[in-house]
Amino acid sequence: APFSNVISGSLGAIVNFSINRYWSFGNTDKSISSQLWKFILVVIGSISLKSLGIYLFVDYWHWDFLLSKLIVEIIVSLGFNYNMQKYWVFKK
Repeated sequence: APFSNVISGSLGAIVNFSINRYWSFGNTDKSISSQLWKFILVVIGSISLKSLGIYLFVDYWHWDFLLSKLIVEIIVSLGFNYNMQKYWVFKK
C-alpha cells in the first residue's frame, strides 16, 4: 500500500502540474524547471498545512476525522494551493 501511494501521488502530481501549466493557468512561456521547483515547494507546503490542520482538529480539538479532513482540504486547497499556483508558480 505505501508503494501504491507513492506511485499514485507522483502520477497525480504530474497530471496536476501539466493541467495547471497548459490549461488552468496557460503559462508555457517560462521553463518547466523554473515552474517545477516552485510547484514542488507548494506541494510540500500543502502536505504540511493539511497534516498540521488535521492534527489540530482531531488530536487537539477532538473533532471527527472526516469532517476535519474535509474542512482542512477545502481551506488549504482554495486558500493556499490555488493562490500559490496562480500568483507564484504559474504567474504570467
